[in-house]
Amino acid sequence: MGNKRAPRVLFTGSPPIFPGLKLPLHVEQAGAVIVADEVCSSSRLLYDTVVPGEGSLYDMIPAIADRVLKPCTCPFFVSNPERKRRLMELTRRFAVEGVVYQAFSGCHLYEMEQRGIASALAKEGIPMLYIETDYSPRDTGQLLTRIEAFLDYIRSRRRES
Repeated sequence: MGNKRAPRVLFTGSPPIFPGLKLPLHVEQAGAVIVADEVCSSSRLLYDTVVPGEGSLYDMIPAIADRVLKPCTCPFFVSNPERKRRLMELTRRFAVEGVVYQAFSGCHLYEMEQRGIASALAKEGIPMLYIETDYSPRDTGQLLTRIEAFLDYIRSRRRES
C-alpha cells in the first residue's frame, strides 16, 4: 500500500488534465504520496454533499443548485475565501505536510492566485512548492530535482520536531 513514512502532499493549482499528468506522477515517483487534491477537475466534486432543508421538490432543487454552483473554488472569482478555507480543511483532515501548487504556463489565473495561497499556507506553517510548467517532457529533470529537494525539506522538518 506504499510507504507509511512517505511525505504527505496536497496537490492543487491548474488541473492536471490528460496528458498533462507529469507533475503528480513525478511527485509520487520522487517518494511522496498525494493524499488530497484541490483542483476543479478532481476530488472537489466528491465533497460537500447535497443537503436539502426539506423533503419537497421545491426545497431539493435549490439544494442541488447550491451544491453545483456555490462550492466552485476556481480562482477566477474576485474574492474566493472558500478556496483557502477548503485547502486548510484538507491539510488538517489528511495530515498534509506540504503542498505542490502547479500552474501551467499561460494559465494566468493560477499564476496570480498562488501568492495568496502560499501566504495562507505559510500562516499555518505548511510549506508550498510552486511549479510553473507546460505539457512537454523537456523539464522532467529539473522538476524531479525541485520535487526531491522539497520532499527532503519536509523530511528534515519531521526530524526537527
